[in-house]
Amino acid sequence: MPNDGSDSVTVIDQDNEVIDTVEAGDRPRDITHNPENGYVYVVNGGSGTLSVLNQDNEVIDTVNVGDFPCAAVYNPGNGLLYATRGGFTGKLENISVLNQDNEVIDTVEAGDRPRDITHNPENGYVYVVNGGSGTLSVLNQDNEVIDTVNVGDFPCAAVYNPGNGLLYATRGGFTGKLENISVLNQDNEVIDTVNVGDFPFSITYNGGNKYLYVVNSWEPGAGTVSVIGTLIPPFSGILGSGNKINIQSQENSGDIVGGQPGFGGTYSDSPILQGQTTEQDSQLVS
Repeated sequence: MPNDGSDSVTVIDQDNEVIDTVEAGDRPRDITHNPENGYVYVVNGGSGTLSVLNQDNEVIDTVNVGDFPCAAVYNPGNGLLYATRGGFTGKLENISVLNQDNEVIDTVEAGDRPRDITHNPENGYVYVVNGGSGTLSVLNQDNEVIDTVNVGDFPCAAVYNPGNGLLYATRGGFTGKLENISVLNQDNEVIDTVNVGDFPFSITYNGGNKYLYVVNSWEPGAGTVSVIGTLIPPFSGILGSGNKINIQSQENSGDIVGGQPGFGGTYSDSPILQGQTTEQDSQLVS
C-alpha cells in the first residue's frame, strides 16, 4: 500500500498484518504488479519515477518515467507496463511504456490529465482515464490509441469487471459536481450510469463476492464506500426495473430481494423474466 505522506510502501500479509515498510520515491501514489517478472512497481508522483520491488520487498531498480506519474497497470497481452503522466497537473498528457527489462520503450499521447489506467483482458485493450477531457483513451496491443470514449465530466478512476465483462469509470472524484459511475461494454459504448456517493475517488473489484467498491472520499461528515452488485443473466424471480436490477443506496435491510438471498435494500416492481437476456446489470446494493 503506497503512503503518499511518508514516501513509503506498507506491506501486508494474508492475515492483514503489517509485516514490512519499504522506502519508495517522493509521494508514492499507485502500485501495480507484473506477474511475468514478479516485481511490484510503485508510482512516485513527486519524483517522476517507478520504484521496482522484488519478492523480498527490496527496491532493485528506480525507473525514470518523466514528470508527474500518477498510476500504472501491467498488460499481460503484450508484456508491457503502462504509467500515466500528468494526472494531477495537466502539464503532461501521455503514457510511458516499459518492457520486461524496466526500460521506457514508448510514449503514447492520451487526453487531458491522464489519472488512472486499467486493462481489459477480454479485448486486450488498455483504458486511460483522462480527468481533464472527460474521456477514456483506448490503447491496443501496439500502443495505438484506437478509440476515445466520452464518459462525462471529471472521470477519476476505472476498473474492469470480469464477472459481467463491463468497465466502470468513476466521475466527479476531484470536484464533487458529479456522483456517478459510467459503465462501458466490450464495444466501448457507455450503456449505463450508476449513482453513488459524493466525490467518487477510486473503484475496485472483489472477485470473491463479485461486487464493485467505490470510495466516496470526501462526503460531508464522513467518507463512504458504495457497493455495486453485478449479476449475470438469466435470472429467476428477481424484481427489477426495465432490464436491470434497481436497488437504491441505503443501509442493508434484510438479506432477501425478490426471493434471492444475499441482497439488502429496496427494489421496484417491474419483473425481469426468467431467461431474459440482460446485457447490463449494475445495481447499488449498499
